[in-house]
Amino acid sequence: MAGRFSYSRPDRRRSNDPWFRLGEVDIGSAAMLAILCAVSIVIYGLEPRGHPILLRLALLPDKVLGGQVWRIISWPLANGFDQRLLWAAVAVALLWYFGGRLEEQIGRIRMTTLLIAIIVLPGVIGTLLDLPQHGVRSVEIAVLLLYIAEYPHVRFFFGIPAWILGIVY
Repeated sequence: MAGRFSYSRPDRRRSNDPWFRLGEVDIGSAAMLAILCAVSIVIYGLEPRGHPILLRLALLPDKVLGGQVWRIISWPLANGFDQRLLWAAVAVALLWYFGGRLEEQIGRIRMTTLLIAIIVLPGVIGTLLDLPQHGVRSVEIAVLLLYIAEYPHVRFFFGIPAWILGIVY
């Protein structure tokens, strides 16, 4: 069991190293967000229908202006309200995959900064414009579009070039 969990020493850490490892799996910023979103999907499935626990995480502008400012950063974790749990699970998988590839390129600190910007800026704008938000789908689409911008000629489903998929999105 020794060596199962590994933490890099700060003096030997490179910018594209993961934050930590669980066995053989690197856990970076995108993977951590994907894990938290997956846990929220499970919580949504287990919670009583009359008492939505995850509703406390959704971005509801009236609640934010009433002092619940954590909602500006927690709204991607409020998954399942639109009853499309399969698509939420697909969004989590795509966030993990494409976010991980981007994180390998730009490093863990820049990816963390990017994810915070992708979450906080729409949270603040949504509060100011009175637009409620929840779920990881919009974060996943932003990460996917950034991946497509970085690699426009990668082939996706049925050989479709990434730039065409980006235009459709």
